[in-house]
Amino acid sequence: MAKNKILFDVVGKTDDGKLVISGVMKFRESYGLPLVYIFDIIKNNNMVISWYHLIDEANIIGVNFDKFLSELKSAIIDVFGIEYFNLIWGKINERV
Repeated sequence: MAKNKILFDVVGKTDDGKLVISGVMKFRESYGLPLVYIFDIIKNNNMVISWYHLIDEANIIGVNFDKFLSELKSAIIDVFGIEYFNLIWGKINERV
C-alpha cells in the first residue's frame, strides 16, 4: 500500500484536523509551478496554508513583492474565493 508523501512542512493543525503547512515558496522554487496550481494542490489535499510562513519564506528568497503580491492575490481569489481573500488579505499585508 502506497503511503502519501507530504511535500510541505507541517507547522500545526486546525481545530477540525486539517494540516497547516509551510514550505510553499520552497515548493514553488523547486518545481517552478505558479501559486494557483500549488494552492489548488493544497486545497484538494485538505490542507491549510500558513500565510505568515509564506510571507516570511518570500522575504527570505528575496522576491519582488509588487509582482509577488499580484500573483498571490490572483491565486487566492481563483482557488479559495473572494470571501476568503477578503478575510485574510489585511493580515497578509501587515506581514509584508
